[in-house]
Amino acid sequence: AWSETLTGKMVGLSEGDTLSILIGESDIRTICLSGVDCPDMGQDYCEEAKHFVSDLCLGKQAVVDVSGTDTSGRPLGVVTLEDGLILNQELLKRGLAWHYTRYGSDP
Repeated sequence: AWSETLTGKMVGLSEGDTLSILIGESDIRTICLSGVDCPDMGQDYCEEAKHFVSDLCLGKQAVVDVSGTDTSGRPLGVVTLEDGLILNQELLKRGLAWHYTRYGSDP
């Protein structure tokens, strides 16, 4: 099975489950959270999920364990923050995402 580990600073957020990580000085990659699906724009709790993720991880160091890609070719991964919290699991615990097995099984 294909896997990759990305380490860097979380610098962007387009939805609660789609983030950007800065690796080194200039390599920015968009990643999708594996095993979770946050509400999309226009759905209830979309903004709450985005604010939660923003407050929890933007500007912080993180490790992304990538295990595949979504249909758009974006890396799918589990994000572990510098304090040891796993972002994918925190979204599920707070009720801000659904467990989504189509792209990744265990968050």
